[in-house]
Amino acid sequence: MILNIPHTNADLVFKESMTIFKGKVLDFLGLTNLAPITEQMDFKPIIIQCSQIDADAMLAKLKADIAAGTSINELEAIYLPLFHSKNLTPTGLFAESVDIIKSM
Repeated sequence: MILNIPHTNADLVFKESMTIFKGKVLDFLGLTNLAPITEQMDFKPIIIQCSQIDADAMLAKLKADIAAGTSINELEAIYLPLFHSKNLTPTGLFAESVDIIKSM
C-alpha cells in the first residue's frame, strides 16, 4: 500500500511517528537533548538535507547491526530510500529497506 500524504499533512505524519516510535525519532534526528516543553515555545525548524546523508554507509551499518544481532532504529531503514547513494537507485534503496524491515 502506498500512501499519498500531501505536504499539508506532514506535521500530522511527524506527530504520529513521534507517537509510534517514541524516543527513536529524536535519536534519529539527533535531538536527544531537548529542553522540557514549556507553555511558550519558539518554533525553530530543523532542515535535514536527505541528499547529503550517505545511504551506502547507513545501509552497510544496518546490515552489519542485523548480522551481529544488534537492535537498529527502524527509522533509519524506513527513511533509507530518501538518502543519497552512489551505488543504488532510490528503487534499489527502497528494496533494501523492505528487506531490512522484513528481517527485523
